[in-house]
Amino acid sequence: MNTTPEHEDIHDGLILVVEDDLEDIYVLRRSIAKTPLNVSIDIVHNGQEAISYLEDMVEADRLTELNLILLDLNMPLMDGHEFLRAIRADQRFRIIPVVVLTTSEEQDVKDRAYGDGANAVISKADTLDGMMVIADTIVQFWFNIARTSPPAGKAK
Repeated sequence: MNTTPEHEDIHDGLILVVEDDLEDIYVLRRSIAKTPLNVSIDIVHNGQEAISYLEDMVEADRLTELNLILLDLNMPLMDGHEFLRAIRADQRFRIIPVVVLTTSEEQDVKDRAYGDGANAVISKADTLDGMMVIADTIVQFWFNIARTSPPAGKAK
């Protein structure tokens, strides 16, 4: 199993996308690329790969470069709920903001995600234009308003 993430190397910030659906990955990439900020995107396909990714970032002393995790809930091997509980239980990863993107409209699914440690839960749009609006809003909020760490490559 290859846990090396797909990576686009740009330097205003870094988002880890944890998503197993290739169409959703494509839409997220396109949507984030159209935002006004140049944000790097690393992609892994399930919670286990995401944990390995975070461990690798710690080992490389690069965890502070990660600004945000976009997380799907329904994935194989380790779903989004399990992943949230695992990272919130680990002191090293607790402060990383996690935005859950879900197709579920059920309030109990959203409440559970918040209970597991999500910082926000957002319903996925069913169009590219809708996802572009959501991606732009997420990037603007987490990178301009609620910045948690300096952009990658910038002084701390």
